[in-house]
Amino acid sequence: LLIIAAKSFAGFAGYLGQVEMPWRELGLFSLFAVIGIFIGAQLVKHIKAQTLKKAFGVFLILMSVFILFKNKDVLISFFSG
Repeated sequence: LLIIAAKSFAGFAGYLGQVEMPWRELGLFSLFAVIGIFIGAQLVKHIKAQTLKKAFGVFLILMSVFILFKNKDVLISFFSG
């Protein structure tokens, strides 16, 4: 995770002067991430790790289906040639 964080920061810093940053969206994302960390820290005390793993797996599948459905036109055109 440290390597991912360092690479992400380096990429972010590299684009800082070159593109306009959506600071409001970045701030909201960061706020929700921090809130999620605190909620997750509390949940882990009350829910078994196995249950959390299964719930996360279901969440990933649902998000995958959502993304595929949202991009169905692109997928159809890609596979139809």
